[in-house]
Formats: sequence, C-alpha cells, structure tokens
Amino acid sequence: NGVVDDLRSDATGDDALAVVSYASDPGPSHDISASRISVASTRWGRGISVVGGDNVTVRGFSVANTSAAGVSVVTEGSPWFSRAVDHVEISDGTITGANTDPTVVHGAILLSAANVGTSVSNVSISNVGISATTPTAEREVAILAEGGTLNNVAVTGIRLDNSALSPLATNAPPTSFRVTGWTAKGEPIAVS
Repeated sequence: NGVVDDLRSDATGDDALAVVSYASDPGPSHDISASRISVASTRWGRGISVVGGDNVTVRGFSVANTSAAGVSVVTEGSPWFSRAVDHVEISDGTITGANTDPTVVHGAILLSAANVGTSVSNVSISNVGISATTPTAEREVAILAEGGTLNNVAVTGIRLDNSALSPLATNAPPTSFRVTGWTAKGEPIAVS
C-alpha cells in the first residue's frame, strides 16, 4: 500500500527502486505504485526491480548505467527464495547503458522465474526505449523459466536503438508470453 513519486537516485549500492518479498516474509509486498522515477546509475544491482510482489505499477521512468538489468521482474531461488510475482505493470520509460557488469548477463529487461514452485504472472512491460546496452549483456530482453513458471507475460512496444545485441532471449514456453510492436531504429521487427 505504498506510493513512490519523483524518485531520483544515483550510484546506489543495490537496486535503485525495489519491491521485494521473501518467502520467509509474512506476506507479499503489494499494492504499490511508482511514477516519475529517475535512476542515473547503480554501483551494483538493478535499476527498477520487482522480486516477489502483487499489484505493482511503475509509470514514467528513466534508468541509466546500471550494473545489472535496467528493469527486472523476477522470482529468485537460493539463497534468497523470493515469493511469486502477480499483476505488475511497468510502462513509459527509457533504459540506457544497462548491465555494465560483465560478470552479470541480464540484458536491459529481465523477466525470470527462478524460484522452484513460484510464478511470474500477469506482467506487462510496455512502451520502453532501450539504447546502449553493454555488449557483454548478450541480449536486450530476456524471458526465462529457470525453475519456476511464467504466465500471461506481455512485453510490447519496445524500441531498440542501434543495437547489435539479440533483441530477445527466452527458454519459456511460447504460450506463456507475447512480444508485439517492437522496433529497431524505428523499423518494425519480428521477435519470438
């Protein structure tokens, strides 16, 4: 039941804006909205992350120069063991210079169900411009089932600017997600 507006951060030592729910917590973090978020850099961690939580909305953001993913919606396994993710909407933003740590392979956007028995469900990421992702990130967006499951995940309206990286890496069942309306250098591209 929280609201975060007009956040500005730089050189954070961990995720800049994080909603986190561990399995050991009495319940999930829930009903949180954030808007007008500006992340200039992280020394470690992600720009915006939902690591377990329900009913989270982030609208209007600028994320730059992050150690790991610019935006991350995940469940985490050992040793953190986070809760499931359900009903997350992240929209209307930019990610520039994501994933600068060469030992981390996230990409600009990471969706991952890595805690066995948990799910990342009903997630929408839309209208996001991505540029200057570090080459060692290997991809712009990743949708991964790594022990948990993904259900009803949508990544739409992604705008890639002058990148040689793979637009999308996934091992998730094709029925668990959809990707539509992506462009590269202003031209429509097909991703799957």
